[in-house]
Amino acid sequence: MIDIQDMLGKPYSDGGRGPDSYDCYGVVLEGARRMGAELTDIRHEGHGLELCTLWPSLGKNVHPVDKAMYGVIVECEADRELHLGLALDSRMMIHATYNKGVCVHPISLFKVRSLYGIGI
Repeated sequence: MIDIQDMLGKPYSDGGRGPDSYDCYGVVLEGARRMGAELTDIRHEGHGLELCTLWPSLGKNVHPVDKAMYGVIVECEADRELHLGLALDSRMMIHATYNKGVCVHPISLFKVRSLYGIGI
């Protein structure tokens, strides 16, 4: 299990890649790095749902999976925008929000669109 304590509470910033601030994909990148996996750093203008189906651009070691578990990327909707998190187990994920920064919430709070496993 990765140690995420130092990330919690860090503020959200668009394009944030740490260690002082993160956006939602910055959290995924850092979590994957701590797991020993390297993902492609992608940046999109805006957060529209038309950006869905990101997995082909995330890296060759990323593949669709059927269920959430430790280390799975969660692609979901939050306030009608594309949002990403990293599953800590089958129920919880770490992610970054505009108003709370880096935090942990139940995956069930979001409309999950896709799940992606990370090969290490």
